[in-house]
Amino acid sequence: MIRSMPRRGHGEGTIRHRADRHLWEARYTDGDGRRQSLYAPTRREVQIKLNAVRHALAEGAAVGSSREA
Repeated sequence: MIRSMPRRGHGEGTIRHRADRHLWEARYTDGDGRRQSLYAPTRREVQIKLNAVRHALAEGAAVGSSREA
């Protein structure tokens, strides 16, 4: 029997393995509605980074690259 990963809730981001780069990728939506990516060599590390970013976004901090016009 294959054990599946539990689904992440709405707004929690996405975690997947990038075989072409041999890295794990986490994607989240920043405060402007744009998708941003984080990379790490292990799933655990990328999950820690994603949780830190989500926590910072919840507190209203500007996270990620910003494009100012």
